[in-house]
Amino acid sequence: MKSKNKVYWNAFDEMVQVSICRNTVELPLLLSITDFENKQVLDAGAGNGRVALKMQGFADKITCFEKNSVALAQLKKSIKKLGLNKKIKTKKGKLEKISLKRNAFDITYSLWTLYHAHENWQRVLNELNKVTKKQGVVIVCFATEKFSMAELESLVKENELEKRKQFVLDVLHYFNKLNGNAFINKARLPFYFKNADKCFKILSETFLPNPLTEEQKANLMNFINSKSSKKGVFLDQEVAFIYSTKK
Repeated sequence: MKSKNKVYWNAFDEMVQVSICRNTVELPLLLSITDFENKQVLDAGAGNGRVALKMQGFADKITCFEKNSVALAQLKKSIKKLGLNKKIKTKKGKLEKISLKRNAFDITYSLWTLYHAHENWQRVLNELNKVTKKQGVVIVCFATEKFSMAELESLVKENELEKRKQFVLDVLHYFNKLNGNAFINKARLPFYFKNADKCFKILSETFLPNPLTEEQKANLMNFINSKSSKKGVFLDQEVAFIYSTKK
């Protein structure tokens, strides 16, 4: 039997694959914020290295910081296979207490993690800021309250749309408090699933609550079916990149 960790990361990989425009939206947005050339970069909450393995070609060196053992094992395997030991380093730990040297990185980014830090998100932002050099750039990204993925999630998470809308404002405010500046770029990210059952399986194994009630399952399937066609299931999501220069 697969562990919950492995089930999640396998489903996460499938989620990335169905977001077919991810590389033409996510990476260009990240690269447009600041110049990565010859920079020391921290990928905080790196997961299995999905972003770092691509970004290493634009930076001098990247340190991947991740708490999950399964994800780290996958990342280390990829680093070895691709011969990137001199370009990418790994470190295990939690974002609430980053066990790395202070003022060490020119660029620190943490993608898709901050919203899930829940009540610890300010502590995480403080840690990201601490390990970044003065005049360095701190970048976070997460989904907003807009488009169908957020609407779907709101079916099983109370006040989800309001929480996501407020979270954007809160992060902008806190970056301004930390560094006196904050900026935001947004983009739409589409997802194409093969069919309704596949869509439900991937989503239920990644970011939807577990277990779901029968009523929740029915509501989710009704929503997914409403987005279905002969070509599959189309969903979309707005992603916000918020960034700040450390003073």
